[in-house]
Amino acid sequence: MNFADILNTKVEDIERPPLPPVGTYRMAVAKVPEIGERSSEKGEWDTIDFTLQALEGVTVDQDELEKFGGPSNVTLRHGFMFDRHDAVKQDRAKFNLRVFLEQHLGLDPKGKKLNELLNEAVGAQCLVTLRYRQDPSNPEIQYAEVGKTAPLE
Repeated sequence: MNFADILNTKVEDIERPPLPPVGTYRMAVAKVPEIGERSSEKGEWDTIDFTLQALEGVTVDQDELEKFGGPSNVTLRHGFMFDRHDAVKQDRAKFNLRVFLEQHLGLDPKGKKLNELLNEAVGAQCLVTLRYRQDPSNPEIQYAEVGKTAPLE
């Protein structure tokens, strides 16, 4: 389908796609993490976002996963936010990022800077618990997100 076909879709024919089933997945970092910025009325942050691609459902309803199209259709974003105006929150985010890279992805940090480990993260695997989060402005809408990560062992 090309974009012109998408634009010719009747709006009332558009439905919300299903969410992947909740549970634990074995996932891999799919690409070099994206570094960016976010701001809102609550503050300003520098961000690091990992794209995680499911390789298999570990504790997931396999029938539901197959209805969803299999693990290859399950992609999640795992983000770290560094508050620009609060050094304590920055340190907490840095430590959480270190735990994710070193303990959950199993990367060796010896003598390396964070930017080096970010590049090495591609292909590294961990366990990811997928959960649903309700949209704060519309409780009928839910999103799939990373609940927690853990090492493969």
